[in-house]
This record gives sequence, C-alpha cells and structure tokens, in this order.
Amino acid sequence: MGLERFAGKYPKQLSGGMQQRVAIARVLANDPAVLLMDEPFGALDALTRTTMQAESARIHRETGTTVVFVTHRIEQAVFLADRVVVMSGGAAHAVPGHVERIVPVDLSARDVAAPEFNVLKREIAAVVHGGHEAAVDQPVGGEGRRGTAAAWHRVAVTLPEDWTAWRGAFDPERYDDRWRAMAERGENPHGEADFVCSYGPASVLDGGCGTGRVAIELARRGVAVLGVDSDPDMIAVARERAPELTWVHASLAELDRPERFDVVVLAGNVVPYVAAADRAAAVSRCARHLAPGGRLVAGFALRPGWPSLDDYDGWCADAGLQLTERYATWDRAPYSGGHYAVSVHRPVGGTAGGLSSQQGARETPWETP
Repeated sequence: MGLERFAGKYPKQLSGGMQQRVAIARVLANDPAVLLMDEPFGALDALTRTTMQAESARIHRETGTTVVFVTHRIEQAVFLADRVVVMSGGAAHAVPGHVERIVPVDLSARDVAAPEFNVLKREIAAVVHGGHEAAVDQPVGGEGRRGTAAAWHRVAVTLPEDWTAWRGAFDPERYDDRWRAMAERGENPHGEADFVCSYGPASVLDGGCGTGRVAIELARRGVAVLGVDSDPDMIAVARERAPELTWVHASLAELDRPERFDVVVLAGNVVPYVAAADRAAAVSRCARHLAPGGRLVAGFALRPGWPSLDDYDGWCADAGLQLTERYATWDRAPYSGGHYAVSVHRPVGGTAGGLSSQQGARETPWETP
C-alpha cells in the first residue's frame, strides 16, 4: 500500500488518504471474495481522490478481488469499473431502489481525457438524469451476445453531432481500442464484415473506412477491397496497418474511381458524418461505383439532427437505388423502429454503370494516389 515508512504511526498521525489505504489493507488481509466500498473517497480532496482511484485500480488488477464500488461520481465509476450499474429510487427517494441500466465499460485504457471515456460519461449521465439520448443496449446475436453494432450504437447516440468536433478529440491510433478489447474478451468485433460477406462479394469499397478495421478484415477473408476516407490521419493509420491494401484519401462526395464493386459499405455512422450539404452527392457517388446488381450497405444511428431513414432512402432513390433490406443490427435483427438501422439498397432494375465487379477486382490495377 506504499505505507512502509509509516508503519509506526497511529491512525491520527496519517493523512486522510493514508487512513483509507490502511482501511483497505485491513480488509484485504482477510482475502475477501467481495470487497464493498461505499463512497470510500468522498471526504478526500481532489488530488488525494485521484491518487486513491489509481491505487484502487492497481490493487484490483493485482489481487483480482471482486469490488462493489458505490459512488455518486460518474467519472470515478467509469475509471474503476468493468460494469457501471445505474440505480434509481432508494431511501432518499422514499421508493425501493432498482437497477435502471447496466453499462459495460469496454475501454482498454482508462484515460479521462480520451473521447471514448467521455462518451461513456455522457451516456451514463443521460441515464442518471433521464436524458432523451440515453443509449439503448441492443442484442446483436440470437443468444443475446453483444457485438459491433450494439457496441458502436451505444457510443454513437452520444457522439457530437459534427464530425469535426469529434475528430479533434481523439487519437486515430487508439480509435479501434474498443473493438480490440471485444476481441480479447472472445466477443465478435466484425459484425459489419460478417454482414457484407454473407453476399459473397468479390470486391468491396469501404467508404469512410477510417483506420481500416472493416476493410482489413474483409481482405483477410479473401475479398478484394479498397478503402476510402477523407481524413488524412485516419487513412495514414490504415496504410500503416495494412500497406498491402489500397487506401484512397478522398471525399465520398467527390470520389471518382474506375473500379466497380459488388458491395459499397458505409459502416460506423459514415452517412451522418458526411457534411450535410454533401450527403446526397456522397450517396450518388457510392451508387456510381456499384457493379451491375451490386449493393450499397449503410449502418448508422438515428437521432435528432442526423439524417432520417426517409432522407437516406430519398438520396438513394435519386441515385437510382431502391431499398431491398433493412435491419436493426448488423446480424439482421428485424427493424421495427428504433435508434439504429442497417439498410441495403440495390440499383433499380439490377444494373449500374461502369466496369463489372470481376473487372474491378481482378483486372483493373488499383493504385493509391
């Protein structure tokens, strides 16, 4: 506990933080199966509280003791917990307490300045205060497993409305930490790739590919893939991670490539994060890059200020596409309204201009500008 130099001191001679360490040490000496800590740092100053939070996290890592930590501080809960249980009611409200929401904390690193950390803080605050944008956990598998769609949706509903605001707050190198953590836990982080591969495509354009997570997985499965993103830093990370693949730095609204693809996929809220004035053009350009009979697949959250499904379907119709499938998640949970949708559109009459997917995938050289 870092108190060796104070072994001969009485409790009254120790600081508040030291006294808390002594109390924790006494409990841990009994090797408890569960350690209950009820607002243990409430009376401490901010600096000491921060130190004790880090110390508690270290103790948990080293001992493996299950800790039930009661706190009114959301940041403290996100910093320390694997799961945050939001309670409502209780004695203070003269009604029985009950669980309002259980929010998994899927962060590989607990950096209070990281955007992922603050996204979870906002989500929990929305639940605590009854906000209308509180996230809804969605099962994405037949057995209730949580996969990419639900994990991303839980984040997306609390993201800043404008991509520029979000982009300035995070490190592209850490953008995929959430999905890496899912894989380490044995969960499936590749719901989008599973969905796309169900159509058996030979070639895929990953629009708004970011750091390349989906495109890299598709390539691993033998699909000829091209990634496009307008953010130079994110596309640079993608190139570093998979230099053998083709990565194009370009806006979807201005994309003009010779290849045509069996599938164009827009995953991870690409559509709402295209500038409002460019969304129709971006959809049109994506449609233009479809091979005959190809599919435009897009998954994004539905929230005030973002495109509605009517908006998106209208842009697709203007581009010569018609809706053929719509789901609530990437593993095809039925869509019956809600806050997330995965839509599949195909060319009216099953045709699209340009090279065939076979030409695009196997004959046309792909050179990164």
